[in-house]
Amino acid sequence: MRPSSRLPLLVLVLTVTGFISGCWDRKEVNDIVFVSATAMDKVEGEEPYRVTVQFPLPSKMGGAGSGGGGGGTPGEDTWYIDSAAGKTIRDSNQKQQRALSRQLYFAHRRVILIGEDLAKAGIAPIIDIMARVPQNRMSANLLITKGPAQEVLNAKVPTEYVTGEVLRELATRAMKKPIDIVDVIDKLLTPGIDPAISYVVKETTKPGEKKLEKPTVVLKGLAVFREDRLTGMLEGELAQSVLLAMNQADKPTVTVKSPKGEGHLTVQISKYDVDYIPKAGPEGPEFELRLTGIGMLMENASVFKVSTTMGMQNISKLVNEKIVETTTKGIQKLQKEYQSDPIGFGDKIRRKDAAYWRQWEKSWYETYKTMKVNVISEMVVEHPGVMLAPAAIPDQLQE
Repeated sequence: MRPSSRLPLLVLVLTVTGFISGCWDRKEVNDIVFVSATAMDKVEGEEPYRVTVQFPLPSKMGGAGSGGGGGGTPGEDTWYIDSAAGKTIRDSNQKQQRALSRQLYFAHRRVILIGEDLAKAGIAPIIDIMARVPQNRMSANLLITKGPAQEVLNAKVPTEYVTGEVLRELATRAMKKPIDIVDVIDKLLTPGIDPAISYVVKETTKPGEKKLEKPTVVLKGLAVFREDRLTGMLEGELAQSVLLAMNQADKPTVTVKSPKGEGHLTVQISKYDVDYIPKAGPEGPEFELRLTGIGMLMENASVFKVSTTMGMQNISKLVNEKIVETTTKGIQKLQKEYQSDPIGFGDKIRRKDAAYWRQWEKSWYETYKTMKVNVISEMVVEHPGVMLAPAAIPDQLQE
Protein backbone atom coordinates (compact mmCIF):
# COMPACT_ATOMS: atom_id res chain seq x y z
CA MET A 1 0.00 0.00 0.00
CA ARG A 2 1.38 3.34 -0.99
CA PRO A 3 1.96 6.00 1.78
CA SER A 4 -0.60 8.31 0.15
CA SER A 5 -3.28 5.60 0.36
CA ARG A 6 -2.63 5.10 4.11
CA LEU A 7 -3.36 8.73 4.98
CA PRO A 8 -7.19 8.53 4.88
CA LEU A 9 -7.08 5.37 7.00
CA LEU A 10 -4.85 7.08 9.56
CA VAL A 11 -7.20 10.09 9.77
CA LEU A 12 -10.18 7.75 10.28
CA VAL A 13 -8.44 5.85 13.08
CA LEU A 14 -7.46 9.05 14.89
CA THR A 15 -10.99 10.42 14.57
CA VAL A 16 -12.62 7.29 15.96
CA THR A 17 -10.08 7.16 18.79
CA GLY A 18 -11.14 10.67 19.84
CA PHE A 19 -14.77 9.59 20.13
CA ILE A 20 -14.08 6.47 22.21
CA SER A 21 -11.54 8.01 24.59
CA GLY A 22 -14.22 9.05 27.13
CA CYS A 23 -14.35 12.13 29.37
CA TRP A 24 -11.20 12.79 31.33
CA ASP A 25 -13.06 14.56 34.15
CA ARG A 26 -16.05 12.24 34.42
CA LYS A 27 -17.57 11.34 37.77
CA GLU A 28 -19.28 8.02 38.11
CA VAL A 29 -22.70 8.00 39.79
CA ASN A 30 -21.43 5.45 42.30
CA ASP A 31 -18.70 7.87 43.38
CA ILE A 32 -20.88 10.86 44.33
CA VAL A 33 -23.75 11.74 46.65
CA PHE A 34 -26.44 14.21 45.54
CA VAL A 35 -26.98 16.79 48.28
CA SER A 36 -30.68 17.68 48.39
CA ALA A 37 -30.63 20.27 51.19
CA THR A 38 -28.18 22.21 53.34
CA ALA A 39 -28.68 23.81 56.75
CA MET A 40 -26.37 26.63 57.92
CA ASP A 41 -26.07 27.80 61.53
CA LYS A 42 -24.06 30.27 63.59
CA VAL A 43 -22.19 28.68 66.53
CA GLU A 44 -19.81 29.87 69.24
CA GLY A 45 -16.04 29.45 68.99
CA GLU A 46 -13.24 29.89 66.48
CA GLU A 47 -15.22 27.94 63.88
CA PRO A 48 -18.43 29.99 63.68
CA TYR A 49 -20.25 28.17 60.86
CA ARG A 50 -21.98 24.82 61.26
CA VAL A 51 -23.09 23.28 57.99
CA THR A 52 -25.40 20.27 57.79
CA VAL A 53 -25.97 18.40 54.53
CA GLN A 54 -28.69 15.91 53.68
CA PHE A 55 -28.65 13.45 50.82
CA PRO A 56 -30.93 10.53 49.89
CA LEU A 57 -29.87 6.89 50.11
CA PRO A 58 -31.23 5.27 46.93
CA SER A 59 -30.62 1.75 48.29
CA LYS A 60 -33.08 2.45 51.12
CA MET A 61 -35.79 3.99 48.93
CA GLY A 62 -37.11 0.87 47.23
CA GLY A 63 -36.38 -2.63 46.07
CA ALA A 64 -36.36 -5.82 48.11
CA GLY A 65 -37.76 -5.44 51.59
CA SER A 66 -39.61 -2.24 50.78
CA GLY A 67 -42.94 -1.54 52.40
CA GLY A 68 -46.24 -0.83 50.69
CA GLY A 69 -45.08 2.61 49.53
CA GLY A 70 -41.75 1.37 48.20
CA GLY A 71 -39.82 3.31 50.83
CA GLY A 72 -37.17 0.81 51.81
CA THR A 73 -36.96 -1.50 54.78
CA PRO A 74 -39.32 -0.37 57.58
CA GLY A 75 -37.55 1.57 60.32
CA GLU A 76 -34.58 2.55 58.14
CA ASP A 77 -33.92 6.17 57.17
CA THR A 78 -34.07 6.91 53.45
CA TRP A 79 -31.59 9.75 53.85
CA TYR A 80 -28.30 10.54 55.56
CA ILE A 81 -27.26 13.68 57.43
CA ASP A 82 -23.78 14.88 58.33
CA SER A 83 -22.67 18.08 60.03
CA ALA A 84 -19.40 19.90 60.69
CA ALA A 85 -18.25 23.28 61.98
CA GLY A 86 -15.66 25.39 60.21
CA LYS A 87 -14.22 28.87 59.75
CA THR A 88 -16.16 29.24 56.49
CA ILE A 89 -18.92 27.34 54.70
CA ARG A 90 -16.37 25.72 52.37
CA ASP A 91 -14.17 24.76 55.31
CA SER A 92 -17.15 22.97 56.91
CA ASN A 93 -17.89 21.11 53.67
CA GLN A 94 -14.28 19.98 53.41
CA LYS A 95 -14.43 18.49 56.90
CA GLN A 96 -17.61 16.63 55.97
CA GLN A 97 -15.93 15.32 52.85
CA ARG A 98 -13.15 13.71 54.88
CA ALA A 99 -15.73 11.51 56.58
CA LEU A 100 -17.48 10.42 53.37
CA SER A 101 -16.38 7.80 50.86
CA ARG A 102 -18.25 9.59 48.06
CA GLN A 103 -17.88 13.09 46.65
CA LEU A 104 -20.41 15.70 47.80
CA TYR A 105 -22.25 17.01 44.75
CA PHE A 106 -24.33 20.22 45.11
CA ALA A 107 -25.65 20.77 41.58
CA HIS A 108 -29.01 19.19 42.46
CA ARG A 109 -29.48 20.96 45.80
CA ARG A 110 -32.91 22.57 45.83
CA VAL A 111 -33.21 24.19 49.25
CA ILE A 112 -30.94 25.99 51.71
CA LEU A 113 -31.93 26.60 55.33
CA ILE A 114 -30.44 29.48 57.30
CA GLY A 115 -30.72 29.36 61.09
CA GLU A 116 -32.14 32.28 63.05
CA ASP A 117 -28.85 33.20 64.80
CA LEU A 118 -26.91 33.18 61.54
CA ALA A 119 -29.57 35.32 59.86
CA LYS A 120 -29.35 37.86 62.70
CA ALA A 121 -25.56 38.00 62.34
CA GLY A 122 -25.81 38.67 58.59
CA ILE A 123 -26.27 36.47 55.54
CA ALA A 124 -24.08 38.41 53.06
CA PRO A 125 -20.85 36.54 53.95
CA ILE A 126 -22.38 33.11 53.29
CA ILE A 127 -23.89 34.08 49.93
CA ASP A 128 -20.44 34.29 48.32
CA ILE A 129 -19.83 30.56 47.95
CA MET A 130 -23.30 30.05 46.48
CA ALA A 131 -22.54 32.48 43.66
CA ARG A 132 -18.80 31.80 43.21
CA VAL A 133 -18.80 28.01 42.71
CA PRO A 134 -20.43 26.97 39.41
CA GLN A 135 -21.68 23.68 40.84
CA ASN A 136 -24.06 25.48 43.20
CA ARG A 137 -27.59 25.93 41.94
CA MET A 138 -28.55 29.62 41.98
CA SER A 139 -32.24 28.72 41.74
CA ALA A 140 -32.14 26.85 45.07
CA ASN A 141 -34.87 28.09 47.41
CA LEU A 142 -33.92 29.85 50.63
CA LEU A 143 -35.76 29.45 53.93
CA ILE A 144 -35.11 30.87 57.41
CA THR A 145 -35.68 28.67 60.46
CA LYS A 146 -36.94 29.63 63.89
CA GLY A 147 -34.10 28.28 66.02
CA PRO A 148 -31.24 26.15 64.62
CA ALA A 149 -31.58 25.10 60.98
CA GLN A 150 -29.93 21.77 61.77
CA GLU A 151 -32.88 20.72 63.95
CA VAL A 152 -35.38 21.46 61.19
CA LEU A 153 -33.39 19.48 58.61
CA ASN A 154 -33.18 16.57 61.08
CA ALA A 155 -36.99 16.30 61.31
CA LYS A 156 -38.04 12.85 60.08
CA VAL A 157 -41.09 13.96 58.14
CA PRO A 158 -42.95 10.80 57.02
CA THR A 159 -44.68 12.34 53.99
CA GLU A 160 -41.55 12.43 51.77
CA TYR A 161 -38.39 10.39 51.32
CA VAL A 162 -36.20 13.33 52.40
CA THR A 163 -36.93 16.40 54.51
CA GLY A 164 -35.42 18.61 51.82
CA GLU A 165 -38.26 17.75 49.46
CA VAL A 166 -40.85 18.80 52.06
CA LEU A 167 -39.03 22.09 52.54
CA ARG A 168 -38.87 22.71 48.80
CA GLU A 169 -42.61 22.16 48.44
CA LEU A 170 -43.30 24.54 51.33
CA ALA A 171 -41.04 27.18 49.79
CA THR A 172 -42.76 26.99 46.40
CA ARG A 173 -46.19 27.49 47.99
CA ALA A 174 -45.15 30.32 50.30
CA MET A 175 -45.24 33.06 47.67
CA LYS A 176 -46.19 33.68 44.07
CA LYS A 177 -42.48 33.57 43.26
CA PRO A 178 -40.41 31.60 45.79
CA ILE A 179 -37.25 33.30 47.04
CA ASP A 180 -34.02 31.90 45.62
CA ILE A 181 -30.36 32.90 45.84
CA VAL A 182 -30.59 35.27 42.86
CA ASP A 183 -33.53 37.14 44.45
CA VAL A 184 -31.64 37.71 47.70
CA ILE A 185 -28.49 38.92 45.93
CA ASP A 186 -30.58 41.28 43.80
CA LYS A 187 -32.26 42.83 46.86
CA LEU A 188 -29.00 43.13 48.81
CA LEU A 189 -27.45 45.06 45.91
CA THR A 190 -30.50 47.24 45.14
CA PRO A 191 -30.89 50.48 47.16
CA GLY A 192 -34.26 51.00 48.83
CA ILE A 193 -35.41 47.40 49.27
CA ASP A 194 -34.68 44.64 51.80
CA PRO A 195 -34.98 40.84 51.55
CA ALA A 196 -37.96 38.99 53.00
CA ILE A 197 -37.78 35.19 53.19
CA SER A 198 -40.35 32.66 54.38
CA TYR A 199 -39.52 30.94 57.67
CA VAL A 200 -40.26 27.45 58.96
CA VAL A 201 -40.30 25.74 62.35
CA LYS A 202 -40.06 22.16 63.55
CA GLU A 203 -43.20 20.99 65.34
CA THR A 204 -45.08 17.78 66.05
CA THR A 205 -48.39 16.70 64.56
CA LYS A 206 -51.54 16.78 66.71
CA PRO A 207 -53.32 13.46 66.07
CA GLY A 208 -55.06 13.42 69.47
CA GLU A 209 -52.94 10.71 71.09
CA LYS A 210 -49.42 11.56 72.17
CA LYS A 211 -48.02 8.20 71.10
CA LEU A 212 -49.15 8.92 67.54
CA GLU A 213 -47.39 12.29 67.28
CA LYS A 214 -44.89 12.68 64.45
CA PRO A 215 -42.33 15.39 63.72
CA THR A 216 -43.25 17.83 61.00
CA VAL A 217 -42.08 21.07 59.45
CA VAL A 218 -44.49 24.01 59.35
CA LEU A 219 -44.37 27.11 57.15
CA LYS A 220 -44.94 29.77 59.78
CA GLY A 221 -44.60 33.21 58.24
CA LEU A 222 -42.21 35.80 56.85
CA ALA A 223 -38.71 36.70 58.07
CA VAL A 224 -37.80 40.32 57.27
CA PHE A 225 -34.34 41.85 57.02
CA ARG A 226 -32.68 45.23 57.27
CA GLU A 227 -30.00 44.94 54.62
CA ASP A 228 -28.54 41.45 55.28
CA ARG A 229 -29.54 41.08 58.95
CA LEU A 230 -32.72 39.49 60.23
CA THR A 231 -34.72 41.99 62.28
CA GLY A 232 -38.05 40.25 62.85
CA MET A 233 -40.57 37.56 61.96
CA LEU A 234 -44.22 38.01 61.00
CA GLU A 235 -46.85 35.31 61.09
CA GLY A 236 -50.58 34.87 60.56
CA GLU A 237 -52.57 37.78 59.18
CA LEU A 238 -49.67 40.24 59.47
CA ALA A 239 -47.41 38.02 57.36
CA GLN A 240 -50.14 37.61 54.74
CA SER A 241 -50.85 41.34 54.70
CA VAL A 242 -47.18 42.18 54.04
CA LEU A 243 -47.03 39.55 51.28
CA LEU A 244 -50.19 41.11 49.84
CA ALA A 245 -48.53 44.54 49.86
CA MET A 246 -45.47 42.97 48.19
CA ASN A 247 -47.77 41.48 45.51
CA GLN A 248 -46.46 38.06 46.55
CA ALA A 249 -49.40 36.50 48.46
CA ASP A 250 -50.52 33.31 46.74
CA LYS A 251 -54.35 33.05 46.82
CA PRO A 252 -54.73 34.82 50.19
CA THR A 253 -57.86 34.30 52.27
CA VAL A 254 -59.67 36.91 54.39
CA THR A 255 -62.04 35.95 57.22
CA VAL A 256 -64.56 38.56 58.35
CA LYS A 257 -67.47 38.71 60.77
CA SER A 258 -70.90 38.06 59.28
CA PRO A 259 -72.81 41.20 58.16
CA LYS A 260 -75.78 39.90 60.18
CA GLY A 261 -75.94 37.68 63.23
CA GLU A 262 -73.06 35.63 64.59
CA GLY A 263 -70.43 33.68 62.69
CA HIS A 264 -67.80 34.38 60.06
CA LEU A 265 -67.30 34.28 56.30
CA THR A 266 -64.08 33.41 54.49
CA VAL A 267 -63.22 34.90 51.10
CA GLN A 268 -60.35 33.83 48.85
CA ILE A 269 -58.73 36.52 46.70
CA SER A 270 -58.30 34.76 43.36
CA LYS A 271 -56.66 37.62 41.44
CA TYR A 272 -55.30 40.99 42.50
CA ASP A 273 -52.93 43.82 41.59
CA VAL A 274 -51.03 46.38 43.66
CA ASP A 275 -50.32 49.96 42.59
CA TYR A 276 -47.63 51.95 44.43
CA ILE A 277 -48.08 55.70 44.08
CA PRO A 278 -45.25 57.78 45.61
CA LYS A 279 -45.89 61.40 46.47
CA ALA A 280 -43.77 64.30 47.72
CA GLY A 281 -45.42 65.31 50.99
CA PRO A 282 -44.69 68.41 53.13
CA GLU A 283 -42.39 66.41 55.45
CA GLY A 284 -40.94 63.97 52.95
CA PRO A 285 -42.05 61.04 50.79
CA GLU A 286 -45.54 59.60 51.15
CA PHE A 287 -47.20 56.60 49.50
CA GLU A 288 -50.60 55.49 48.39
CA LEU A 289 -50.83 51.71 48.18
CA ARG A 290 -53.89 50.64 46.20
CA LEU A 291 -55.06 47.00 46.07
CA THR A 292 -57.61 45.90 43.48
CA GLY A 293 -58.87 42.42 42.70
CA ILE A 294 -61.65 39.88 42.81
CA GLY A 295 -62.59 37.21 45.33
CA MET A 296 -64.88 34.26 45.93
CA LEU A 297 -66.83 33.29 49.02
CA MET A 298 -65.30 30.02 50.17
CA GLU A 299 -67.19 29.44 53.44
CA ASN A 300 -70.26 30.85 55.17
CA ALA A 301 -70.18 29.80 58.80
CA SER A 302 -73.08 32.08 59.73
CA VAL A 303 -76.81 32.59 59.16
CA PHE A 304 -76.24 35.32 56.55
CA LYS A 305 -77.97 34.65 53.23
CA VAL A 306 -76.18 36.11 50.20
CA SER A 307 -79.36 36.66 48.24
CA THR A 308 -78.91 40.10 46.68
CA THR A 309 -76.30 42.29 45.04
CA MET A 310 -76.35 44.32 48.24
CA GLY A 311 -75.36 41.20 50.17
CA MET A 312 -72.25 40.74 48.02
CA GLN A 313 -71.43 44.42 48.36
CA ASN A 314 -71.65 44.12 52.16
CA ILE A 315 -69.18 41.24 52.10
CA SER A 316 -66.84 43.17 49.79
CA LYS A 317 -66.97 46.16 52.13
CA LEU A 318 -66.03 44.01 55.15
CA VAL A 319 -63.21 42.33 53.24
CA ASN A 320 -61.77 45.69 52.17
CA GLU A 321 -61.95 47.06 55.70
CA LYS A 322 -60.14 43.99 57.02
CA ILE A 323 -57.42 44.21 54.34
CA VAL A 324 -56.83 47.92 55.06
CA GLU A 325 -56.64 47.25 58.80
CA THR A 326 -54.20 44.30 58.67
CA THR A 327 -52.04 45.72 55.86
CA THR A 328 -51.68 49.05 57.68
CA LYS A 329 -50.70 47.21 60.88
CA GLY A 330 -48.18 45.09 59.00
CA ILE A 331 -46.55 48.07 57.30
CA GLN A 332 -46.37 50.02 60.57
CA LYS A 333 -44.70 47.07 62.27
CA LEU A 334 -42.12 46.98 59.48
CA GLN A 335 -41.54 50.73 59.77
CA LYS A 336 -41.42 51.29 63.51
CA GLU A 337 -40.36 47.97 65.06
CA TYR A 338 -38.31 46.12 62.44
CA GLN A 339 -37.15 49.09 60.30
CA SER A 340 -37.23 46.83 57.26
CA ASP A 341 -38.45 47.75 53.78
CA PRO A 342 -39.23 44.46 51.97
CA ILE A 343 -42.03 46.14 49.99
CA GLY A 344 -39.36 48.35 48.40
CA PHE A 345 -40.85 51.79 48.91
CA GLY A 346 -37.39 53.34 48.60
CA ASP A 347 -36.67 51.46 45.38
CA LYS A 348 -39.97 52.64 43.91
CA ILE A 349 -39.08 56.27 44.67
CA ARG A 350 -35.63 55.75 43.13
CA ARG A 351 -37.09 54.31 39.93
CA LYS A 352 -39.63 57.11 39.55
CA ASP A 353 -37.44 60.09 40.47
CA ALA A 354 -33.72 59.42 41.01
CA ALA A 355 -32.99 63.03 41.98
CA TYR A 356 -35.71 63.03 44.66
CA TRP A 357 -34.40 59.68 45.98
CA ARG A 358 -30.90 61.10 46.41
CA GLN A 359 -32.31 63.63 48.90
CA TRP A 360 -33.43 60.80 51.21
CA GLU A 361 -31.09 57.93 50.39
CA LYS A 362 -28.57 58.44 53.20
CA SER A 363 -31.27 58.86 55.85
CA TRP A 364 -33.77 56.48 54.28
CA TYR A 365 -34.45 54.26 57.29
CA GLU A 366 -35.15 57.26 59.52
CA THR A 367 -37.41 58.76 56.85
CA TYR A 368 -39.10 55.41 56.24
CA LYS A 369 -39.80 54.97 59.94
CA THR A 370 -42.31 57.84 59.97
CA MET A 371 -43.38 57.85 56.31
CA LYS A 372 -47.12 58.05 55.74
CA VAL A 373 -48.58 55.10 53.81
CA ASN A 374 -52.25 55.27 52.87
CA VAL A 375 -53.64 51.79 52.11
CA ILE A 376 -56.69 51.59 49.82
CA SER A 377 -58.41 48.27 49.11
CA GLU A 378 -60.92 47.87 46.29
CA MET A 379 -61.50 44.12 46.21
CA VAL A 380 -64.80 42.88 44.77
CA VAL A 381 -66.30 39.59 45.93
CA GLU A 382 -67.89 38.43 42.68
CA HIS A 383 -68.88 34.84 43.33
CA PRO A 384 -70.84 33.42 46.31
CA GLY A 385 -70.00 29.80 45.44
CA VAL A 386 -72.59 27.29 44.22
CA MET A 387 -75.30 28.41 46.67
CA LEU A 388 -76.62 31.63 48.16
CA ALA A 389 -78.01 30.39 51.49
CA PRO A 390 -76.06 28.63 54.28
CA ALA A 391 -76.09 24.93 53.35
CA ALA A 392 -77.46 23.39 56.55
CA ILE A 393 -79.45 26.17 58.27
CA PRO A 394 -83.27 26.28 57.93
CA ASP A 395 -84.77 29.18 55.98
CA GLN A 396 -86.54 30.63 59.00
CA LEU A 397 -83.22 31.04 60.84
CA GLN A 398 -81.41 32.76 57.98
CA GLU A 399 -80.94 36.52 57.89
